[in-house]
Amino acid sequence: HHVEESDGGDITDSTHHRTALDNVRKIASLCATYKSRAAMNHKEVQYKRAIILKEKRRLEEHSSDLAPENVDSSETSESIPLPSKPPYHPDFTPLSLGENYGVAKIAGANYNLCLANAICPARTRRLLTCWESLDTQWVKIVQQQGMDRLICLEEREAVERCMGMGVQRVMKDILG
Repeated sequence: HHVEESDGGDITDSTHHRTALDNVRKIASLCATYKSRAAMNHKEVQYKRAIILKEKRRLEEHSSDLAPENVDSSETSESIPLPSKPPYHPDFTPLSLGENYGVAKIAGANYNLCLANAICPARTRRLLTCWESLDTQWVKIVQQQGMDRLICLEEREAVERCMGMGVQRVMKDILG
């Protein structure tokens, strides 16, 4: 049920009877939960950041009442826009800003992984196998040195190429 480039470089399509648009809809539906969670957490992160910024500014204003020479009058707590409060979702709302940010990043990564796995399952499995074989301490060291783009480079680029080719095929099929 997937379109993926085989190891030999030939393009195979095991779903001849489905249109490209139907495949896009199926993949989008399959991964929608992750995307919804990522979007919901992103909105919550923005809301909590604004609340924290307003409170920080309010405290600065209060302390400036005691020491007026330290006042930055360009922005007051009242002038900071507050995004609309996101809908309540019990899984995440009690989390701190940092925790919400982490959950949003994980949900976004899960969405991207879901798409990759739906479009390029064999290559995604090789990427995950590479990732799971790594020593976490080594990964941290490589990240600290700013070389994290090199981690599982060959496998990551194979998935990226496959995803790009998948998008090209979909657009070609849709546009004729």
